[in-house]
This record gives sequence, structure tokens and C-alpha cells, in this order.
Amino acid sequence: MPCGRWVAVFLAILSLGMTGAFSQSTLVFPQLVEGPGASSFLVVMNAGWVEDTGQIEFFDSAGRPWGLIVGDTQRSVISYNIAPGGFTVVETSGGDSLSSGYVLVRSETEESRLAGTLRVLLGDQEVVFLDAPARREYLIFIEQSDSVRTGLAIVNLASEESTIRLEVLNDLGEVLAQQTLSMDAGHQLARFADQLLVDLPRSFQGVLRASSGQVFSLLGVLQDSTGALRSLAAPRLEEVRLPMPGPELFSGELALQHVADQLAHGARPTGSSEILKAGDEIQSKLRSLGWTVEQDLHTLDLGSIQIPVRNLVARSGEGPTVILGAHYDTRIWADRDPDPALREQRVPGANDGGSGTAVLLELARVISDHYVVNREIRLVFFDAEDNGNIEPWSLRPESLVGGWIIGSSLYAANLDLESEDIQFMILVDMVGDMNQRFPQEAASRASAADLVEEIWDIAASLGFEDVFLVQPGSAIVDDHRPFIDRGIPAVDLIDLDYPFWHTTQDTLDKVSAESLERVGRVLQSLLVQKEIIERKK
Repeated sequence: MPCGRWVAVFLAILSLGMTGAFSQSTLVFPQLVEGPGASSFLVVMNAGWVEDTGQIEFFDSAGRPWGLIVGDTQRSVISYNIAPGGFTVVETSGGDSLSSGYVLVRSETEESRLAGTLRVLLGDQEVVFLDAPARREYLIFIEQSDSVRTGLAIVNLASEESTIRLEVLNDLGEVLAQQTLSMDAGHQLARFADQLLVDLPRSFQGVLRASSGQVFSLLGVLQDSTGALRSLAAPRLEEVRLPMPGPELFSGELALQHVADQLAHGARPTGSSEILKAGDEIQSKLRSLGWTVEQDLHTLDLGSIQIPVRNLVARSGEGPTVILGAHYDTRIWADRDPDPALREQRVPGANDGGSGTAVLLELARVISDHYVVNREIRLVFFDAEDNGNIEPWSLRPESLVGGWIIGSSLYAANLDLESEDIQFMILVDMVGDMNQRFPQEAASRASAADLVEEIWDIAASLGFEDVFLVQPGSAIVDDHRPFIDRGIPAVDLIDLDYPFWHTTQDTLDKVSAESLERVGRVLQSLLVQKEIIERKK
């Protein structure tokens, strides 16, 4: 059978965070193959308790409406009404040449419970596919030999061009071949695996992992020497027990739980009982992971009041030092709240204060559980970052920049750079926004251009180029600046385009596990690439 005639899955479903007409009640089915000797049978079943109403829509391989012969009429859209427990069958055909596309079943029923299959006939071959969800990561079985080939089909479901990274893993989780694909919005790609991954071993069984910063769909087909076809289902990731390389070990869900733990103490302004409890919990978590933890204590004289400032410092390894930092305090007033009546309330600080702290805590777990540390990694949780332009905080020594970044200024000022070899510092601040975007902060580019380029290149290799934008950002007064002032290269990962910044709405529901995981994966990959950490044997 020619390679252009194998059958594989093309999905086109939209997920949370994307704009468009698709929803979670949209089913998407594998590729339609139409033309001489080809036909498709779609079966849609209503597993709900009420009638389900909606539309079945056909699209060609470029995502355009596709008019197919249904009965005696050429149609690209069919309306349906399916009774509870009932089903409908649609047989399609069309065209004088072999063509392909996909089907959307779009329900208009609240709490729709549809299921279905697509049976594709191609000559004397038959393959049955189920609906499958859009994801940012897929794992499928892959096989290659003289008699068996694996076909892959990929659809970019984003509204813009995306990159999708393919990696082939053996049974030890080692990467044997890899490739990064650039795909236009809505486009499909159908190839055999050995055509996409030129380094793929000639005879091989293992797992293909595909990942991207945007949602996409991927399924495949095994074809043997007789031309017989068998579909490959993508298992749920939590069902997979194959050892994963480093980046996948960072869990956005666990990081999100750290945000929730911080918020459980309430708002956490400097000097409050809430920040004392939150800081004690941070220290406890780090010590339980085997990190050496100490406190960097100061008393801030604001004239009418004395405020304790407590930076938290955790260490692992020894030798030349890299610092990863985040602030864990929250702003005392929600002075940007759209409701003037709320502007003297405290800021919950889920994203601003909670997200960076959470990334460092989850990264600490990953490093402790899975890596040997070859240098010193220092995690610093800064206090007193977020009360700038509020009196008496703004009545401060000139070096403390209008009352902002007090804790980091005190910490950096006391570093003994004659005895300590600090190679660089990376700050993570406000990194949990669901609509996450990181331009390259101006002071970071000026201080550490090579490090900025390396971080953004790693993000692109992981499929996150739509989030880590290669474009200049403005200069920001943040906790990296005192390190730059001491001559230490420093980079600020921050997304200031956050509508809930310094408002009472900076709550847990505004923070995304996927956003936290993207940042954690980039940091983890950077530490691996620089050989600061290496996997335990």
C-alpha cells in the first residue's frame, strides 16, 4: 500500500484557554478518507438522559468546510437530534480523487454526553477510531522494522503557528531521536515516523512523546508488510509507567497545590502573623526534602514602626552558586482594585507572591527526588517585595527603590562576593497567569543576554515559543535588580500583563497549573543543560 494511503487520526478540538467556536461538548473524529474505493461511517451515540441536539461538520485537510455526499446531497453540515440512549449513523462519500479531512460533532445541549466511533474503509482495509481529546502532550506506542512502520498524524489546533516537539524514547526513558515541527494554525501533517525522525533506529519498539505549548492532536496507525492497518490509541498520561526524562517530572498540579497552601494562610503582608505561618510552612517543606534552610533576618525601621523582614534561604550542593528566587509576601493594599471600596483590603496574592514560591517548592522536590546537584543551588524566598509607593514603606533609604524589593535589596547587599562565586540569578514572579506571556525584560537582557537567549531557546525547544516571546519587554523594578547592581547576571521571568495585579481578585482560580509547569520545565531543563544537576542513576 502506498504511504500516502494509510489511515491515521486527525483531531480538531478546542481546549480551555483558546478562543473560537469549539467547546468541551465538541467531539472530533479521525480522518475521513473519501474518493475511489474509500468511504467513512460515523456513529454518534447519546449517553445522556436528555435529547442531544447539534451539528455534524466536515472539514478538509486545510480546515475548510468540506462538501461530502451524504445520501443524495452534497453537504458540509448536518443537523442532528438524538434521543436519550439513541444514536445516529452518517455515511459519507465524495470526490474522484483520494482526499482526507475530519469531522466535528458539536453539541448544543448543556451537559452533553456524546460518544462515538468513525469507521474508515479504504479498499479492503478497515480501521475504527474513537474520539480523542486535544492535549499539549501525547504518548503513543511506536514500532519500526523491515515489516512494520508507524504512521503519525498531527493537527495544530492553535489559532496561530505552533511548534510541536517529537521525541522517541526507549524502555529506559532515554531519548533516541527527536525533531521539532513548525505547523500553521489548523494544519495537518501525515507522515511515517521514519520520515519525520531521520535518526529513528531501523528496528525499534518504544514510545513517541509529542509536546507543545499549544494544544494539538496526535494518533497513529501501524502498517504491516501486507498493508494491514491497526490504530494506535494514546493512553492517558497518568496511566503510563514509562520513566520520563527530567522536564516531565515537574508537576504543575503539585505546584498549584503549593499556591493553595500559601493562600490557606490568608493574605501574607510583611510583618503579619500570616506571613510568619506561611514562611514556617515553606521551611518545613524544604527541610523535609533534605534542603539546608536558614533565615536571613532584618528589622526595617520605618520611623513610626519597626517591621521584621525574613528572607528564607535553602541550599543544596556545593561549589559555584546559582540563585533561584521568588517573593512570598503579598501587598498590604489592593490599590489597583476596580472597586474603590476594596482598595484598602489586602491582596490574596495567588499569582503575585504565590506562583513563584510554588514553582521553587516543586522544583526543590524534583531536584531532591531525581537529581544529583553538581554545584550549589540556592533557593531564596524574598520578603518585603510588594509594598512600594505605600507609606511608610516608601519612606526608606534611597537604595530600596520607593519601598519596593526591600527583602532582596537587603539580601543582595550582604552577599560576600569575594568569597562566594555566584554565577547567575533567576527570578520567577507572577508566572501563573492563565494567559501567560513572557517578553524579555529589558534589565535582564542588558545584564545577562546570553542567559536570556539560552532560557528562551530551551522554552522554544519544549514547544513554549508562543509563551516565551522573543521580543523586548520594559525594564521592571523587581527582586533581580539588586543582584544586577552587585554585578551578578540576573534574569526576571515575569508576566505583568495580569488584570488582577494588586487587586482582591488575585485568587487561586486565576492561576493555571499548566502555566506553572511550563516555567518549572524550562528552569529544570536549564539546570540540566548547564550540568548543574544530573539524573540519579
